[in-house]
Amino acid sequence: MSQETSVVGWTPDDVANWRSFLLTPTGKKLLPRAAETATILLEAGDTNAVLIRNGQLIGFQRALQTMQDLAYPADYDDPAPSNYPDLLDDNQWNDGQKLEKK
Repeated sequence: MSQETSVVGWTPDDVANWRSFLLTPTGKKLLPRAAETATILLEAGDTNAVLIRNGQLIGFQRALQTMQDLAYPADYDDPAPSNYPDLLDDNQWNDGQKLEKK
C-alpha cells in the first residue's frame, strides 16, 4: 500500500470490508455515480479557466482512482484459504486447552 494509506492505518480488514462493499449492488453504483458528477471540461475560452477546470477533473479522477485502489491495492495479497485452523487461535480448537500467553 502507498505511504498515504498506511499513515491512516488502512488494514487488511479495511481492504476486505471496502472491497465487500464495492461488490454489493449499492457499491457497484458508487464510483460510476460519483464519476457522473465530475467537472465538465471547457472546449474553449480563457486559458486560465480551461487549465483550472482540467486540474479539477484530474484531481477528482485521482480521488476516484484512490477509492478503487483502496479495495484492490497492488501490494495486498488475499490470505490464502486454508484447510487447517489457525494454530494460535484457541477458538478454532475444541481440545479444552488454552495457549499460555506471556
